[in-house]
Amino acid sequence: MGTKSAVWNHFIMQDPPAQPPPPPGGIVEPVKSFRVICKYCSMSVSYSPKATSNLITHLRRRHLDIFQNLPLISNPRSVHPKPMSLIAPRTAGDSRQGKLTDSIVNFLAQDLIPPSLVDSAAFREMMHQVAPWYPVPSREQLCYNLLPQRREAVQVHVKHMLLQAESICLSVVLWCGKQEQSFISIMAHFITDFKIRRVMLHCRRFRGHHTAETVHQNFDDAVSFFGVGGRISAVVIDNVGSELRRLTLPGLEHSDPEFDPSDDSNDTISDVGGVSDIGILNDLIFIFIPENSPCFARSLERAVRDGLRDSPRLAGIIAKAQSVTAQLCLSLETSEQLKCYLRPQLSAATKWNRQLKMLRSLVELLESTTLTQLNFADKLELEEIATLKNVCEILQPFEEAADKTDNDNIVTSSVVVICVRGLRTALVDLQDIYDMDIVPALRTAVDQHLSTYEHLQWFKLASALDPRYKLAWCYENESLEIRQALLSQISTVVPPHDNIHVHLHTPIKMEDESPANQQPTPKRSRLMEFMSNKSSPDQINHASRSTEVIDYLCLPCINQYSDPLEYWKENQLRYPSLAKLAVKYLTIPASTAPVNTMLNSADRVFKPDTCTLNEEQFEDFMFIRSNTRTPVYTVPHNQ
Repeated sequence: MGTKSAVWNHFIMQDPPAQPPPPPGGIVEPVKSFRVICKYCSMSVSYSPKATSNLITHLRRRHLDIFQNLPLISNPRSVHPKPMSLIAPRTAGDSRQGKLTDSIVNFLAQDLIPPSLVDSAAFREMMHQVAPWYPVPSREQLCYNLLPQRREAVQVHVKHMLLQAESICLSVVLWCGKQEQSFISIMAHFITDFKIRRVMLHCRRFRGHHTAETVHQNFDDAVSFFGVGGRISAVVIDNVGSELRRLTLPGLEHSDPEFDPSDDSNDTISDVGGVSDIGILNDLIFIFIPENSPCFARSLERAVRDGLRDSPRLAGIIAKAQSVTAQLCLSLETSEQLKCYLRPQLSAATKWNRQLKMLRSLVELLESTTLTQLNFADKLELEEIATLKNVCEILQPFEEAADKTDNDNIVTSSVVVICVRGLRTALVDLQDIYDMDIVPALRTAVDQHLSTYEHLQWFKLASALDPRYKLAWCYENESLEIRQALLSQISTVVPPHDNIHVHLHTPIKMEDESPANQQPTPKRSRLMEFMSNKSSPDQINHASRSTEVIDYLCLPCINQYSDPLEYWKENQLRYPSLAKLAVKYLTIPASTAPVNTMLNSADRVFKPDTCTLNEEQFEDFMFIRSNTRTPVYTVPHNQ
């Protein structure tokens, strides 16, 4: 091995496995498997007697502080020194060159394009036409220098953002795609300056099965590297599995362009596949990560799936409805304006709630006198149109719940409990109106998949801390419990000697109620109807108005179109303790849809048989891609 590298000081040699005796007259095969044990994490690492790259990679990934102190290692990937001919000359202080280099790295990362693109003659010719003064980096320079530098710069930016967060929620997505690949992604969600932020901490390909131990190991790696262990308020876990094949309405499974009829893992509403393995895994993860909750949006989809699963007649009607929509888009008798209205809905209808919007639009069109005169091969009968209309009415509360929770740019944690109780109340009323089997099936599915959420303290406190709802969602005698919980939580964010009433009489910033600025009064949705008869906050005992909790709860709720975070920004001096609690609980996401969308696109690109990206490049690209929505601190380009 020549001169002994300093990297060996961090590992313990492991005896090679015993070799079987050679056959008589045979040749003894040389030992090909060598392994060492890491002194810090006790992980077994393979190595070659001729190289230490695996050992250095392990220290870089798992123990960055130790790696950075290794002698003669200047950056994570240049284990072997590169000849100077591979390093493009840089002019000190040339900001244009640095920005263009960063743009190339970001361009490759956004679409997961292999770094070999920069060596293609067409790319270099294009760059020469755009910027003839710019020395295009080679693939080796990009992989061994520029890409690691860019990731380190983004890591600096992410750590800087996390340092400003008082409380952080983590979402862990366990994902399996069509290419027989598994990934784990960890996102951090937090609020700074009363704005919702999110950054990716970790995205890595999974080797083997999703086990609780491996999930915990990846979780610990991300938490320790970014130093957020003491500020985690909640963990949301989404075990996607094959369910990333979008859940569809029965009869519309083949409308998904990614649907493969030969793939048994396609998990649609009409499939019979169970989710027991997901439940078992979540129970095991709870042992390692106690403060965790499954993803609400995923559980909502499972409730819809189970409620509509055993409806073969309904599946036939919905399939016919999609055929009619497609024929309307192609018919010469259909106006161009109507085609422009239908085509986007038909092309976007790859998920159950979007398909429901398409069916609702179709029903409204078919009820007009002009369209009923059109003759199609799959013309819907009046009874079938009535059935579709009833299904749209029954699923409307579920659609509204999905729209309220499947958005990462707004507060969603405060509507989780409200959605569960609203769905349960709406289904009771719908069962008296519609004599359809799907109504009791949906009631059973809601109790099975969603009842857990209304008992989770995180979401109950989030609803109370949303000034649009406060305690309007509470059952009888539940208001006192929530007030006591808020008072108890205040003691965790304010030291006992602090006077929490110091700003109690600070003038409150109220909404402008002038006619010019007044928001339109929204129509009461079926999902929110159960709150219409709740007691007004003014009925709280004013004699006990001795804390900011009671002062806050006694005021009327703000308009539901208002931004709850803007409310807390304007009233943080009046309610300093509650404002801190709002930042803690309103940051919890009810959905992991953005991560799923990102990993879905990654799966289409990162194919083992065609993609030339190695796993380290993939991880770097995913990290850069997810965390470059805002300006990033960049390293100097004159090195």
